Amino acid sequence: MALPGLGFLGTSTHAVDKKNRVFLAKRFQDLLPRGADGLQTAVLAPGRGGCIWLSIPEDFTALARHFVAQNPLDLDSTLDDARDFFEFVSEVSLDSSGRLLLPSDLRQLVGIRDEVVMVGLQTRVELWPTEAWALRDRGRYSPKAGRAPREGTA
Repeated sequence: MALPGLGFLGTSTHAVDKKNRVFLAKRFQDLLPRGADGLQTAVLAPGRGGCIWLSIPEDFTALARHFVAQNPLDLDSTLDDARDFFEFVSEVSLDSSGRLLLPSDLRQLVGIRDEVVMVGLQTRVELWPTEAWALRDRGRYSPKAGRAPREGTA
């Protein structure tokens, strides 16, 4: 069950099918708005650290303002940052089964193959390749911080 006031929360792992579709956890689906066509919509963008960010369009607009607010005449790198970010942004709709199609360029960019870990971070969901999620550095608030992966796990 989704708790709209709390946003996207929790972690789950999902298979990517042969058509590059992945089931979006129901608790995340419940928070997506419906477009004019009645389909639930989201925005996918390259995230930091090797993941894909999934946001509702309204929250993505707030994120995108970061790039628009900067003066592209100040630094060439500012314009390059915006180009690099927006190059991979896609608006997606869930199908009637609650699946979203992962665009090939984004999927290849972060290395998603057969499975994806979805991590709710209140205003967005991060989609991680399972291997990258398992090997990532843990933050200081993680119950798993400082632990080495168990033998036989990657």
